[in-house]
Amino acid sequence: GSEWRNALRILHDMNTHNVLANVFTYSAAVSSCASDGAWEQSLQLLHEMLDRNVEASTITYNAAITTCRKNGEWQCAFRLMLEMEDRTVNMDDLTYNAALFACESKGEWQQAIQLLFDMTDRNIAADTLSYRALIGACGIGGEWQYALQLLYAMPDRSVATDSKAYNAAVGACGICSEWQQAVQLLCDMADRKVESDTMVYTSLVCAYGEGGEWQQALQLLLEMSDRKIEADIVTYQAAVDACFTGEEWQQALQLLRTMAVVSIEANAKTYGVAAKALIFGTKFQEALQLLHDMAGQNVEADAATYVEALGACRKPGYWPYALQLLRDMSDHHVQKDSRLYFGVVRACCSGGPLLAMRLLHEMSDLSLEAGTSTYNAAAYSCRNSSDWQSALWLLQDMLDRRLSANMWTYDHVVCSMRSTFQWLDALQLLFE
Repeated sequence: GSEWRNALRILHDMNTHNVLANVFTYSAAVSSCASDGAWEQSLQLLHEMLDRNVEASTITYNAAITTCRKNGEWQCAFRLMLEMEDRTVNMDDLTYNAALFACESKGEWQQAIQLLFDMTDRNIAADTLSYRALIGACGIGGEWQYALQLLYAMPDRSVATDSKAYNAAVGACGICSEWQQAVQLLCDMADRKVESDTMVYTSLVCAYGEGGEWQQALQLLLEMSDRKIEADIVTYQAAVDACFTGEEWQQALQLLRTMAVVSIEANAKTYGVAAKALIFGTKFQEALQLLHDMAGQNVEADAATYVEALGACRKPGYWPYALQLLRDMSDHHVQKDSRLYFGVVRACCSGGPLLAMRLLHEMSDLSLEAGTSTYNAAAYSCRNSSDWQSALWLLQDMLDRRLSANMWTYDHVVCSMRSTFQWLDALQLLFE
């Protein structure tokens, strides 16, 4: 993250020595922010150059939009495009592709499709990259049918269809548990002479996992070996996750052993996913032992490892395991973070509001910020037990902390009142 700092230092030195920076200097500085993902700094530089009456070019704006893309700031990308229009700065395919990929990262498929229409209106040709981003946005947004329509429209619009476009489509089907459609895409690739690669197979393994088809996921690993397509750590993690979905903890452990045989080093996430499979299979002590054995393989357990393991604790009746994992982290001096506590609070919804609020207090003691999602998980525990007083306390605490309550927050609060005679008084409190 030093490139943009160096760029800012150079600009500062130029100003100090009364050397005027031009559009090329600022464009280079904004581009350095893009390479480091420093989107706020790129906007600061862009507005600084405008304040100094240096006209920003298409290249400058494209660099700033690319920075937004890398950080998933699609609204910021859109604002910059509007600014380009106001300043009559030409937009090109790079402008639109950067904005499309920003939409993809957040699953903003409607916004992405609107961008495609805008490109058509401006006679800017959408290319393979444009469609990849569109397909990915539809997939993340849960619209696999639109993703497939876009994929199959590419040849009709003289846009080359490559393995990455297919990978985005397979991923879309996987997210929506449409593994049969994902398999059909692999067949279509062969028919169209599009070479399949590790990414496509990994996405298909994920699709099988989402659909609970763990046997097919493992079969696909064998097929990759037969076709001399190298499986990587992400492929194996997807396969281990498929075993978790299929409640096949023995197979998950076997995959860990296979990784060692083929010289793929399991990382912290891999162990976390395997531990999740063990916990789901009621092998909690074995899961803990696996997490402790990581050190012997020169892999350090971190909060992300435990977050993965917590995924199994959402199973009904498994919330005490979440608390044991939390204690295990303390015993082994693993640093906790906000995401981890969100996982614990969500898993412990059946443990009652007092437990949820205790966990929130723990976060505060550790100087960890609880977000809206964490409070919503706590409010859900109030809903389950009809504890409207605690639900209202949580809502008030959110507002005191300047957190935005959303529809789920109010839904949990109101539903916590439904079996009491106090709901009118409680509703009045909501709007005081």
